[in-house]
Amino acid sequence: MNAPSQKTKILLEEALNGIQQAQSAWSDSPLDFTTEEELATFAQALSLMLVALDKGEKRDIPGLWRIVTDMWPYTNKLRQKIVEAELAFEKLK
Repeated sequence: MNAPSQKTKILLEEALNGIQQAQSAWSDSPLDFTTEEELATFAQALSLMLVALDKGEKRDIPGLWRIVTDMWPYTNKLRQKIVEAELAFEKLK
């Protein structure tokens, strides 16, 4: 795996881990700008991007960054991780 692919993999894993942490903490601290269903959809999309990256397959970009930049607070760190990960994946195409 080349350096850009490795960096993208790390970014995807960080975003996926952040989503999983938000899902685990949902009952104690739900996020008021998203839903559990949306988080599950994001996790699935990021997982599919990771699989495609590992297999060297092409995959459509799901556009998660558009959703989070429009709907999530600018200061949310998970928002930034999702945007960075997806844009890095898009650059590999």
